[in-house]
Amino acid sequence: MKWSIIKLVPEILYIKLEDIFRKDIFFRASLKFSSYRKLAKELNSTITSIYFWKEGIMSCPFLVIKKLATLLGIDENELKKNIVGIGMRGRGIRIKNPELVINFDKSLARLLGHIYGDGSIHYNKVISYTNKNLKLTNEFKNLSKDVFGNLSIHEEFRLDDETNNIYLPKLCGLILDKCFKNFNKKRVPLELFNSNPELVVEFLAAIFDDEGCVKVNSKELAIVLKDKKMIEDVSYLFLIAGIKTSCVSEERKNKKSYWRIRIYRRKNFIKFRKQIKLKHRNKIKSLNKLLSSYTLRFTKYELEEAIIDKLKKYNLVTASELTRELNIRIDTCCKTLARLENKNIVEKYRREQLDNLKRRHTVNLWCLNGHYSN
Repeated sequence: MKWSIIKLVPEILYIKLEDIFRKDIFFRASLKFSSYRKLAKELNSTITSIYFWKEGIMSCPFLVIKKLATLLGIDENELKKNIVGIGMRGRGIRIKNPELVINFDKSLARLLGHIYGDGSIHYNKVISYTNKNLKLTNEFKNLSKDVFGNLSIHEEFRLDDETNNIYLPKLCGLILDKCFKNFNKKRVPLELFNSNPELVVEFLAAIFDDEGCVKVNSKELAIVLKDKKMIEDVSYLFLIAGIKTSCVSEERKNKKSYWRIRIYRRKNFIKFRKQIKLKHRNKIKSLNKLLSSYTLRFTKYELEEAIIDKLKKYNLVTASELTRELNIRIDTCCKTLARLENKNIVEKYRREQLDNLKRRHTVNLWCLNGHYSN
């Protein structure tokens, strides 16, 4: 998925052209219309503006240059190749060597994750990002440049809480607002739900870097957000990534409501580490510590799942066969099978058979309960 900036916001876009191309286009226009007065009338402008545009003193409205190029028979692709900067009226050229096509790629997905995490979308569409972690603020700046081009970024450092504040040009917010219908409402873009799962995990990685936490002692990962709908959307994205989360729960702090989802179980932690590529060093370190805290090959629920997976492959199997398959103790296997039988997940059949000495004895055979195997 991709969008053309000059088609998204043509009415507010001002451009800077490459010097030789700019002088040539206005020279050809002066020959075609024989005077700048006639050219100004054709473009519904003034001679002064024509002079400033021709000399590069002022940036040109894109629609004016587009009309001029059409009158001179200049191809739109040729025009785009010679745009070296874009901006807005009164704000100057804020993006040099711009990416005139916005691609919904990994960089944009991760940038959106940061905007919806520790970022803000102000009433005038200005995007800001606040974080104490220098690596994350640098990543936010680099992602912004990957998406839009060489930006003029405003930075502030607040001494009172030691946070870095990044402000993107207003044009960036206006462009993204055109790309994503629910962008200004700070909702997960609908386009993300139907995108490549690789974009989903990039978005989740950025938002977890900002708002997530790793709790080693209680063996859980958690994300807390102010908006309930937003946390529900994030929970659904985790499902798309194959990682189960808890239900959304509310917690109160300073008379305000916050919404939390949690991730439990080692298999989900392993999937998370494999797919969700974090950049926050402390969170990466804590996640590794969490996984290394598991000393047993199987926890209780993991062994139950492993036995269920084995029983899906066989019609009937003995506890001894399961013991050999899973490399566990026979008493542990029997206790787990009994527990699953009490839960009505597996069922047991008794069968008499002869051993090598032709002695008759009874063997317990296990299989999944009929309703569960489906």
